Amino acid sequence: MSREPLDIARHLIVQTLGAGISHRIEPDAMLIDDLGADSLDLIELQCAIEDLANEAPDDAFHRGIRVRDVAALIKFVGLGRPVALEVGDIVTRTGDDRYRVIALYDGADEVVVENRADPEDKFDILQQDVEFVERSA
Repeated sequence: MSREPLDIARHLIVQTLGAGISHRIEPDAMLIDDLGADSLDLIELQCAIEDLANEAPDDAFHRGIRVRDVAALIKFVGLGRPVALEVGDIVTRTGDDRYRVIALYDGADEVVVENRADPEDKFDILQQDVEFVERSA
């Protein structure tokens, strides 16, 4: 699955509503009116987003929500980054330098990063405190 917010949104919507609607998922499609979602489907979609990232605001899931709104929400809560960081990924903290992930702890939420501008600057950080920038090739 692509890491683009719109692709993640499409994937989660298909998981929630079923594969039969995949050909109808366009950015402007309304989940309820165009794709046949009901209020329980919206709750399931919200839970699916929260399973992958941070809490999604309740007021975002309303009758007029469109596929593009789900993608914007995914970007807002941070799902545009890979679900799991990998060694070599470039990450940042808000208003901070860019860092390279140099080690992952098994079963932990921490990673070891080094400052790209100063490789001697290495430290542990929680994955939730960094934003994914790019995946190394």
